[in-house]
Parts: sequence; structure tokens; C-alpha cells
Amino acid sequence: MTREAEFENRPIPPEKVALRQYIMSTIARCEIATDIYFGFYNQGLPARDQRFGGFNHSRWATPQEVEFIVEERKRWHRDSMRRTRLYTNEADIALGARSLHSVVLTLDRKPGPLLDALNQGGRVLFLNEFEAQGIRLAKFVRSAYRGDGAQS
Repeated sequence: MTREAEFENRPIPPEKVALRQYIMSTIARCEIATDIYFGFYNQGLPARDQRFGGFNHSRWATPQEVEFIVEERKRWHRDSMRRTRLYTNEADIALGARSLHSVVLTLDRKPGPLLDALNQGGRVLFLNEFEAQGIRLAKFVRSAYRGDGAQS
């Protein structure tokens, strides 16, 4: 899970307590770790809103991830902050960068960083296509990618 995805869990409204509990229990049960890039503290944000981690709490972004993030920010980033405390398209840019080496599952097929990532060889799979096939998720992912990241 990306650091940015953690931000999206915070503003789940109180009337959706079951959804929040499901998300949190699934994260704990499946031992899902957060993938945080190494970076420096941003003085303009409170501690809980920091995007980057320090030593022993993060990893270096690959050159391909950095290049993707830089280009996508030029194209899609907006300075408006949403109630999630994320900037417009910030989470999708982070996911698009991760798709260069991991599979990203989404229902969000719209112009933006995830489609850009797919068009650049990223491993982005749209779950609406999965639901129509009526197969197990593992088979859907395996059938989409041959193991070298190339789409079949």
C-alpha cells in the first residue's frame, strides 16, 4: 500500500464505520505494509501528513519511478488539497509509479496517471474487466502478465 493510500482511509465518514473496520482489519490480517519513499521532512505539512519517510522507514525510489513522478506531476498535479489531505491526482501518481514494478488493481479507468502508467508499460489492471470474466483474481492477474511485465 502506498503512503498516499493511508491518507484516503482517514476521511471515511462515521456512517461508513463498517467500511473503515473492513479496510483496517484486512490490512492487519493480510499484514499489508506501507511502501514509503525516502525523502525529507516538509515544514509546510503537519507530522501526520508527511509523504516521505526517513532512514529505516522508507526506500529509495527507482530512477524510473522518479522520472514517472516528475513527468506526471507536470501533467496532472494540482495545488488544491482535498479533504483527504492529498493534492489532486497525488495518489494516482504514486500508484502509477509503483505499477512500473508491481501490479496495481483499480476500478478507476479515466484519463490520468494510471492510464499514462499503463501506456508506458505499467502493470495496471482494471477490476471492472475482472468482474466480467468470472474468474479468480490470481488467474486474472497471471493471464494479463507473463511474468516479465509484458501484457499478453
